Amino acid sequence: MPRFFVSPENINGNTVTIKGEDVIHIKRVLRLSIDDRITVCDGNEQDYFVSITGIENDAVTGKILDISKNSNEPPVKITLYQGLPKADKFEYIVQKCIELGVDEVVPTITERTVVRLDSNKDIEKKLTRWRKIALEAAKQCNRGKIPNISEPVYLNDAIIESVKRNSGVIAYENAENRPQSVENISNAVSVFIGPEGGFTPEEVSLAQSSGIKPVSLGPRILRTETAGVVLVTIIMNKFGDIRPFG
Repeated sequence: MPRFFVSPENINGNTVTIKGEDVIHIKRVLRLSIDDRITVCDGNEQDYFVSITGIENDAVTGKILDISKNSNEPPVKITLYQGLPKADKFEYIVQKCIELGVDEVVPTITERTVVRLDSNKDIEKKLTRWRKIALEAAKQCNRGKIPNISEPVYLNDAIIESVKRNSGVIAYENAENRPQSVENISNAVSVFIGPEGGFTPEEVSLAQSSGIKPVSLGPRILRTETAGVVLVTIIMNKFGDIRPFG
C-alpha cells in the first residue's frame, strides 16, 4: 500500500491533507482515485489507514479509517557520524543505514576528508538531496519517522556532541576489540565511521579519551560505504532488531 509522511498539523480530526510533491506522485505516477486506500504516517510513529476523499491540484485529502502504532522503529537509537566520502557514496550510506533503522546521520568532516563544501549554497544543496533520499528510504521500509540528516560537523564537535549519549563506538582497523564488544553498549549509541583512508591514530585517541570505544570490524579492511552498514547491522542484531537465520 502506498505510504506517505505528513506533518501532525495536517491531521485534523478524521481528515488528512497531503501537500507538496506527494500530490503529483499520487495523481500522475500512482494514478490513485477517490476511495483508494493509502497509509499516512505523522512522523511520530503513528500510522493512519486512509481512504482518499479529494484530489485537487495542490492537495489530496483523505478520511482516516483506522489508527495504529508503527512497530518498525528499532529498540536502539543510533546516531551515525559518517566521515564525508567522495562522489555519491554518502547517498548510498544514507539510504542503506536508514533502511537498517539508524535514527540520525551526521556528515562529519575529518582530517582525511577530501570533499569540500565551500559555501552555504553547497551545503543546502547537498542537505536537500540527502534529506530527500532519507524520506524515500523511510517510506520504502515503513519507518515510523523520517530520520534526520544533520548539517555537516567537524569531528571534534561530533565527539563533544556524542558525549551527551550513553555510549559510542568508532570503527578502527587497528583496534583490538572485535565487533562482539558492542555487547556493552547502551540503547542510545553514537557510531563513528571514517571517510576513505579511515581515521588517523590521533583522531581515534581523541575519541577514546572521551569514552568512545574503538572497534575492529574484522580481518579485512572495509570500504567506508560498507563499514557503517556492517557496524549498524551488528548493533541492531545485538538488540534483537535483526535476527540471524536459524
